[in-house]
Amino acid sequence: MPLLEACRLTKRFGGLVAVNEVSLEIARGEIRGLIGPNGSGKSTLINTLSGVYRSDAGSIVLSSAEISGWPAHRIASAGIARTFQEIQLFADMTVLENAIVGGHRLGRAEEKQIRARAQAALAFVGIERWQDELARNLPYGHQRLLEIARALVAEPELLLLDEPAAGLNAAETEALMELIMRIHAQTTAVLLVEHNMRLVMNVCHIIAVLDYGRKIADGSPQEIQHDPAVIEAYLGTKSVERSAGAERH
Repeated sequence: MPLLEACRLTKRFGGLVAVNEVSLEIARGEIRGLIGPNGSGKSTLINTLSGVYRSDAGSIVLSSAEISGWPAHRIASAGIARTFQEIQLFADMTVLENAIVGGHRLGRAEEKQIRARAQAALAFVGIERWQDELARNLPYGHQRLLEIARALVAEPELLLLDEPAAGLNAAETEALMELIMRIHAQTTAVLLVEHNMRLVMNVCHIIAVLDYGRKIADGSPQEIQHDPAVIEAYLGTKSVERSAGAERH
C-alpha cells in the first residue's frame, strides 16, 4: 500500500483547470520527482496535497486515511510537512524559534522536547551555529535550509519540497542533493518539485511530468529522459542529452 495516493485529483480556478484528473502514488521512503513547464500545475498540486487548496474532485489517501478536504494544519498533524516555492519564514524571530514552530504537530510534547528536536534539525541541515540569529539575517541558501529544518522537526512521513534549489548556486545545490539523500536515509518519503534537472535526475526514484495540468508521463529518470511527450513538452532535445550524461549518485 502506498504512503500517499492521489486519485484523479482536480483543482479549478474559475474556468482554469490547474490540475486535471492527476493520479499519483508515493511509496514509503521514496523520493518522487514532479516536473513540468512553468504553469503546468506543480505548485497547485502540492498546495492541494498539503491542504492549502481544497480539491474540486478526486481523492487523497494518506496511510489508508482519506484526507481530501482536510485543512492544512490537520494534514500536517497527519504526517505531511512542506517547504514553499517562495521562502516563508518569520523574519524577526530567531533561527531556533522558526525551527520550533515546526513542532506544532507534536501536540502535548514538552517545550524542552520540541526545542531539542529543533536544535537537532538545525544540526542535521548544518546551520546550528546560526540558531540565535534573526532569520532575516541568514544568507539566502541558509534560509532555504531553515525551511527544511522546520519541516523536519515535525518528523513527517512525507516531505513536500517546492523548488528547494531555486536561487542556490552550484555548491549549495550539490549540498542540497546530499541533504535530500540523507533525509531519504531516515525513511522519510520526499516529493520534489524542481526545475534543476540534474538534481531531479540524480535523486529521484520515479518522476511524474505535468503539462497544462495533466500528467503526461510517469517513470524512472531514464524513461523520462527519453519519453517523446516529455521532450516535446518540457525538456527539449539538448536538455535531455545533458541530463542523460549526468551520473546518478
